[in-house]
Amino acid sequence: MEDNSFSKPTTDSKLTPISEQSENQPENKSSMSNSIKEMMVSMQKFSGPMPNPLLEKIETKHIDKILEIVHEDQNIEYKDRQKERLFKIFVISMIAGLFVFLTIFLATNNIATYKEILIYILTFGGGTGVGFGFGKRKRK
Repeated sequence: MEDNSFSKPTTDSKLTPISEQSENQPENKSSMSNSIKEMMVSMQKFSGPMPNPLLEKIETKHIDKILEIVHEDQNIEYKDRQKERLFKIFVISMIAGLFVFLTIFLATNNIATYKEILIYILTFGGGTGVGFGFGKRKRK
């Protein structure tokens, strides 16, 4: 006896042909799909964490105001960075000027005093650099 698994399916009395199913559907499919969408959205609201109630009240004027505040904050940060850069340039030029002054006037007259002052300046500068390095590492 052959086992034919690809035999013709049996007809069931509960199954209806596709043509009859399409006749039974309501004519206004968009209202049905809208109600399904509304039901899905309402189910999604309760499926996750509760949303912030203020988010539902935000309008375009609120978003514009937030963007203006962010823009002002960015301008302030930019100006602060510019001032900080100018200050760093000023400090570096002062240090370079002090070094040039010491080199011109003390190196020609008294080399021993020049070496002592140079050692103290380099020690102070190295300690300051190490301190800034540890401070940056702590902030991270």
